[in-house]
Amino acid sequence: MYRFWLIGVLVSLCFDSFSQDSLVHLSSGYWDHQANFNIAAEYLSDNVFLGRKDSVVTPYYGLQIGYTFRNGLYLTAREDYTTAHKGRFDAGTIAAGYNFIQSKHWGGELFGEKYFYNSNSKSIRSQISAIIGGIACYENEWITPNMNIALAFGQKTDVIINPSLNHEFAFLKEHLTITPAVNFSFATMHFMDAYYLRLAKQEGNKKAEKSVLNSSKLNLKDMELEIPIAYQYKCWEFTLLPTWIIPQNPAKISVGTTTIIEKLSQVFTLQAGLKFHIRVNTKHTSTIRGKSSQ
Repeated sequence: MYRFWLIGVLVSLCFDSFSQDSLVHLSSGYWDHQANFNIAAEYLSDNVFLGRKDSVVTPYYGLQIGYTFRNGLYLTAREDYTTAHKGRFDAGTIAAGYNFIQSKHWGGELFGEKYFYNSNSKSIRSQISAIIGGIACYENEWITPNMNIALAFGQKTDVIINPSLNHEFAFLKEHLTITPAVNFSFATMHFMDAYYLRLAKQEGNKKAEKSVLNSSKLNLKDMELEIPIAYQYKCWEFTLLPTWIIPQNPAKISVGTTTIIEKLSQVFTLQAGLKFHIRVNTKHTSTIRGKSSQ
């Protein structure tokens, strides 16, 4: 029971906390230690990163392929299309990671992602070229704490720290899970400096160049209330993630000789995905939290 539940929590935290414009990857946990090829179609209603977003609603439609090894290693590649800004393929991502279980209650994950953005992308995180990090999780019957720490590489390196709390409710012989959670994101903001510079160059207006004051300061950037929902039937997985995002600590932004305060607003996002798995090794069978997958 603990083994597959724990792995599912770790993978969902990794992709949800740091990669919203890579879209969410929620998992029941069963397939995370089964050798399998998988393909997923996913949707994100608006691209938000650490409580910050473009002035225009930017939905993403993604297609992802991946391979998971029995030992917990996984590889994925994806392409994301947005209908905003006249529509375009906006970002590509390749990722690799390793899920592991240390004991009955402790588990973790190491992960890395490399991004390839369209030269005209207005994604709030388009100046981040790669992210590496790790997750630690302590599963128990009450409230499960998680800690997600990563480095985001761009013109300068940002630090992202994401503690969270959640509790899983299982239904339909544990094929359906609902896991209310609260997430907190602490980070530096060098990526915003690079983002504003890129926008000014795209618009050809150097007078509009902005810079974030104290961008190296690590503080709370947002709180997120979410209810991940995952349903698995045989080789199919359906996931849904409604999230209420509450930005925190608006930055001070320098525009020429003027200083303005960053405008922030709460936002609701919805992520949905459908994934199909093809088992590679049929000699080894396992269970979903101790129950048959049939």
